[in-house]
Amino acid sequence: MRRFHLEAQWRREAARTNLWLVPTIEVAVGLFAVTYALDRAAYNGRITPPSW
Repeated sequence: MRRFHLEAQWRREAARTNLWLVPTIEVAVGLFAVTYALDRAAYNGRITPPSW
């Protein structure tokens, strides 16, 4: 049990000190929101996708 606690504490500290983690999550959530909104707009006929 003590070893698991030390490993979990180390991982929390590593995640907290990495400067790329939060921006990466924000970009992923932002891309999801944009693509979801575009998909819903195309489905409802508000926009038309290109006919390549």
